[in-house]
Amino acid sequence: MNGNPDNVGRCAHYKHIGESVYHNDHIIRVRLDDNIVNNEYVSAILNSSYGKLQMKDKIKTSARQYTINQSGISEIKIVIPSIKLQNEFAEFVNQVDKLKFEMKKSLKKLKNNFN
Repeated sequence: MNGNPDNVGRCAHYKHIGESVYHNDHIIRVRLDDNIVNNEYVSAILNSSYGKLQMKDKIKTSARQYTINQSGISEIKIVIPSIKLQNEFAEFVNQVDKLKFEMKKSLKKLKNNFN
């Protein structure tokens, strides 16, 4: 729930399976079959412009608070390639994320050297 429709539908992949997790009622937990889909692949697709565009049509508003419900999420269409391709995609995304992290760290260090 949010006052800005652009913030509705953000997706994250929780990796700490087995730990107790508590979340508020404005978060929807989705469990996927690991034999069919890679969770990181689905998360990346839902956070992409393609996923956000699909969610935009499913967002509801009440008292200027924007939300998406389980029914809206279940209507989102995602292309599901072979699990092998999804795993390769997820690995690529992880590598890019690591590089982005290292670049930000290097940039911060560089800025600190000049301040």
